[in-house]
Amino acid sequence: TIITKIPIPFNPTNPKLFTFNSLNEKIKINVSDIKELTITDLSNNSQLFIAEGKFLTKIIFKGSIIKWYRTYVRNAYDGSVMENDYMVNENNEKFKFGVFNNKREKLKEITFLHSTPELVKLIENMKMTDENILMILKKYEE
Repeated sequence: TIITKIPIPFNPTNPKLFTFNSLNEKIKINVSDIKELTITDLSNNSQLFIAEGKFLTKIIFKGSIIKWYRTYVRNAYDGSVMENDYMVNENNEKFKFGVFNNKREKLKEITFLHSTPELVKLIENMKMTDENILMILKKYEE
């Protein structure tokens, strides 16, 4: 377990992280050596990441029935960062959200087993922002 502060901008697409030890020496940490990484910003908001392969994956929601993850991928052509979301249900089935599928339909699909008419109505009528999806998942877990 390494408990440290990373005084540099955080880039989840970089397979190498750097930090400084108590002697102010730069230390390289490979993502493969990380089990969990919590990043806390200056507003005291925490984000939890896990290592998946060479890169870090953000855990957005970790419920007992559904877990929501976000991976970050750097575009080799222009260097932009793309976000790819997926959810995993209690049966360990993976549901990918992407450019070519509808978040609303995927959310209805993943919540189908334990859904209520009120929850379906919420999913159908809400704008699919991260905050709204998070609220729906919390209601689903109740």
